[in-house]
Amino acid sequence: MFNEANNKKLHSSWLLAALVAPVTQTASNCSWPSVALVAVLCLVINYGMEKLQVERTTGRWVGAIQWLWMLLVISEFMHWVMYCWPNYENYHVVPVALLLLAAYAVSKGTKTAARAGSALKAALLSLFGVILFAGIREVHLENLKPVWQMQTAHLITAMLIPVMGFRYGAWNGKRKVIGYALGVSVITAGVMSLAYVRMVEAPFYELSRGISIFGTDLRLESLVAAGMTLGYYVLLSYLIGITADAWEPEKHRVRSIWISALFAGLVFISGMRLNSRLLAIGNLVIWSVIPILKNIGKNMKLVLDK
Repeated sequence: MFNEANNKKLHSSWLLAALVAPVTQTASNCSWPSVALVAVLCLVINYGMEKLQVERTTGRWVGAIQWLWMLLVISEFMHWVMYCWPNYENYHVVPVALLLLAAYAVSKGTKTAARAGSALKAALLSLFGVILFAGIREVHLENLKPVWQMQTAHLITAMLIPVMGFRYGAWNGKRKVIGYALGVSVITAGVMSLAYVRMVEAPFYELSRGISIFGTDLRLESLVAAGMTLGYYVLLSYLIGITADAWEPEKHRVRSIWISALFAGLVFISGMRLNSRLLAIGNLVIWSVIPILKNIGKNMKLVLDK
């Protein structure tokens, strides 16, 4: 699907755009040592799957498990959209609307959805980059003392998104995401202090309310909320594509897209959510451990058959 050189660049751009919102949200909630450790862990997993040449296609039963699990993952990310607009009461409307738009985009073709997501990448990174740049001057070094914060399960889930999309092929944005996540964590905690970060629901949103450039206060929280919402649209389109491919990668693709979106939406509306640590562990097992073990078993069988 993304085998040619140009298509690999398109996939990398789409994936990077899909990561912007969840990584920004989760990294701003964590201390920088925690972000560094999680980033290295996920980087090792990505490189390991590439070096081991883990198959990008799965069997029927593994695909069914991945499909069911992805319904829970998509539903969880839909809940995260509420943090884009703090104190917004009817937040169910926005995630459902984003899910429908994402499903429609993917139903028009994976590459079409990828181009749409890639087009938003520059806008999202530019907007969030301005906020991070403005925050550099307001960082207090005493706020950056190494502190281990164990609440990193959501960050692990966000950083494992590239592993979920491994069937689309390898990507070349690993170091960029690590650098970006560390930058978000350092500047958010450096400006507001980790103690204050723990008290608010959306630290990056709060950061955007109190920064200034050349003495002029910038009230960019509405733009940040809109940018995060667009970022989650890109993420949902990426995940819907993965979910549909896990079920029926070739036949009846449009049908599988809308059925996946329907069931993910029903899970979201039902309010069923997994514990954050269970979600992180499940993603690790289903998207990396099982494919790696399957690959090792296949290689051992080939060796024994010789």
